[in-house]
This record gives sequence, C-alpha cells and structure tokens, in this order.
Amino acid sequence: NAIHYFKNNEVSTYHPELINKLRYKGKIYALPFYATSSVTIYNKEIFDKCEINQIKTYDELFNNASKIKQCSGIYPFTINLNENDTLFKILNKYNISSFKSEKEKQELISIYSKFNEMYKNDLMPEDTLAINHREVIEKYMSNQVALIVAGSNFIKMIKQNALDIYNKSEISPQLVGKNGKYDISLMNLIIPKKSKNKELAREFAFILTNEKNQLELAKITNVLPVNRYALNNEYFKTCPSDIEQKSRCISAQQIDKLINSEVEYSDKKLLNETLNKTLEEILLNKNSSLETIKARINNLFTQLNLLVVKN
Repeated sequence: NAIHYFKNNEVSTYHPELINKLRYKGKIYALPFYATSSVTIYNKEIFDKCEINQIKTYDELFNNASKIKQCSGIYPFTINLNENDTLFKILNKYNISSFKSEKEKQELISIYSKFNEMYKNDLMPEDTLAINHREVIEKYMSNQVALIVAGSNFIKMIKQNALDIYNKSEISPQLVGKNGKYDISLMNLIIPKKSKNKELAREFAFILTNEKNQLELAKITNVLPVNRYALNNEYFKTCPSDIEQKSRCISAQQIDKLINSEVEYSDKKLLNETLNKTLEEILLNKNSSLETIKARINNLFTQLNLLVVKN
C-alpha cells in the first residue's frame, strides 16, 4: 500500500506484454520507461573456422561448446550467472518457475548438470561466478570468449573499444530454451502514494513515455521504447546489415514473444540468491556427481516452495 496504481485505461499506449509484467494481483503498479532485450553476439570468424552455424538455443550451446574450445582455443561462452536474476531468466525459458512439479525438478537437474559440465571441463572462464555484465562484454572484446548474450545497447561499446572484434562479429536472436521465448530487462517509473505532487508526477511520466519522446530516446541510446506506437515505427522494422543497427530490429521483434510467468513470490531477491548459491556450490565442488546435484535440487525445491505465494 505504498505505491500509486495505474488504471487499465491509462496504459493503452504501452506494449501489452510489458504492462503484463507490471501487474500485481490485477493492479498495475508502475509505468514502463524503457526496455532492453538481449541478443546473441558471436565471433563469426571463429564460428566459420569451427564450421558452426548460428547457435539458437542453450542446448545447442552446450552441445557445441567443446568443439568451439578445441577448434579456437578460447572459451565458447561466458555469462554473469550469479548476478541478480540472470539464472532465473534462463530457467524460465525451460518453463521452470513454480518449483513444484517433478517435471520442473528434472529439468532443473539437467540444466544445473550441463552448466556443471561446462565449468568443470574448462568451457567457461573460472570467474564466471564473479563477473558482472560489463566484464562479460570486456571478455568478448578481448577475444577471450566466442559468444555472449547481451543487451543491444552494449554493441556500441564493442564498436568503440574493439573495432577489430566488432568487424568479426555477427548477431542473432537471444538464446532460448524449450519454450522458445525471450526475456527482457525493464526500467520502470513508480509514484509513491505519499509523494506531494502525484498529479505532476503522472503527467511527467506520460510525457516521458509518449510516442515522440520514446522514439527519440531509442534513437539516442539504442534501448527499446515501451510505447506501442513508437515500437511500430519503421525505425524498428527496417534495419541495415550493420550489427549495431540490426540489433534494434531483432530486439524489438522479441518483445512480442516474452516469457510471462504468472507465479508470484514473497521474496524475489531471496529466490534469486537461493538459486544462485545452489549453482555456485555445485560448480565449486570438485566432486559434484549427478547424485549430489539431485540431492541439492531436492533441497532447493523445498526452500523455494516456501517463497511461492499461495493465491
């Protein structure tokens, strides 16, 4: 009861997939400000050398990782696995969200086991559990990894700081799991109920997110607008072959196919910390067998079940 809610008739200009992510028990508690939807950035020179086409899924990545390492001598992939909800978003791509069903449990065991194999077989950098998203970009720019998943707004950083790597790079849609859906990072605007100027705040929020200003913001920063009319602009439909430009079209298309978990949690931060800590313990334990992983996942499910809100 601390945040001002918005009515359905006030949000018709926003993309419905984004508004759905801002509902809590039927109420809209925030307005979207801007979004980023990661793309896959890969070194095409290395992929051609290793005779590998686009990698579209995490399963394809797991299956081709050893081949890339043997062929190129560099790490196939790195990711900031322990940062915020990175891992949780990957699990959502495999329809793991409620932590209740046996099917989800077996899927989780499989994913943790595959990351464990990658880590133990030196197919991911040792500091994978410690790096942040900017350091992931730096590893790609310094030719330490062949593929990363990152926001299209970081492609400009690669172009400015490692032009040789940029010229060897290609992009494709974000890596997906079994449901073929994408995740998104969303920046939001909220109005506290106790704020003195709620009406002015509302007016300002709607100005920030109108079609004209959203399109201008996107052109300056390479983020995605949240205004549905701005997203429908030709700017996001016709893109040159340059990867920095092409990324905006790919990212915009992904918004129409987002993961939308309807499960609510009493403590999302604790959920992420529990997921991340369990994977960390598995990866750092040199003797993590399949049975060890199964035992840890059973314990994990017991803990996370308590965080699922009973509606």
